[in-house]
Amino acid sequence: MTLEDVLSDVVAQAVEKAFAPYLRRLSDPEPLVYNVREAAAVLRTSETTIRNMIDTGVLPVVPHMGNRVVIPRKAVVHLVEAGLPSSDTGRQPEPGRWQSDVA
Repeated sequence: MTLEDVLSDVVAQAVEKAFAPYLRRLSDPEPLVYNVREAAAVLRTSETTIRNMIDTGVLPVVPHMGNRVVIPRKAVVHLVEAGLPSSDTGRQPEPGRWQSDVA
């Protein structure tokens, strides 16, 4: 075995070790549902905001899951795609503006 072969093997092992967790996540299928913590992370908001959205009917939950609060991924995607009226003004943001930009 040559020095080049040894170096190639060592580099390949190091790369695999460093990136294995990320590559596994990329190959995992998208979840069908999120719990409150996961939905908050996906939407980059707080768990309290997610619970308020559930309580006001903005986000539906999967029924009959015992004490678990489970939010369909499709509902989260729909929420992002549809946008939300501003809670302060009750109006849609202007096209091209982020929700947080609307006063």
